Amino acid sequence: MKKLIYTLSIVTLSFLFMGCPYKTKVSLESDPSEAVKSSYLGSYEKKGSTTYRYVVSKKSANLYKIEEVKNSDDKVTYTYEGYTTTIKGTPFLVTRKTQSDFVNSTDYGKDNADYYIYKVNANSSGTIVKLYEVTDNIDEEFESAAELKAYIAKYKDLSFFYEKSTLKYYKEDEDD
Repeated sequence: MKKLIYTLSIVTLSFLFMGCPYKTKVSLESDPSEAVKSSYLGSYEKKGSTTYRYVVSKKSANLYKIEEVKNSDDKVTYTYEGYTTTIKGTPFLVTRKTQSDFVNSTDYGKDNADYYIYKVNANSSGTIVKLYEVTDNIDEEFESAAELKAYIAKYKDLSFFYEKSTLKYYKEDEDD
């Protein structure tokens, strides 16, 4: 029995300490300026996933709307807004949950939002998009976008700066 409890404890702890994307209260841009790329718009699924798909649409000239849609009933489970920004030649996607996901909550607001940062690698047509989650092992606190950008610029080319697993999404055929 002790072995079973020990094993379950180890498994639980390993899930708790598995990589999660870095989240911050600091947005990389106070006013995103990179235009939405039409090649990124569409519906994406992780290879082998049948649970969720992500529908990416244009929210404004510089913002994406990203909806996580449950495949079994086509219900939107979460909605994010995001933008891209390029730091020393490397594109990054910055996302946050939108206000609709915080109904009846005081946790939402520009000052309270959690931003998630991913390095983006997409083929030229946007049919395959790889997202590299910035590691959550960053202990530094940032007061401004300039500080966070300088930190990312310094470490963005090092493998330890990203989680080990890559999120790889495939654009669904638009004719389906």
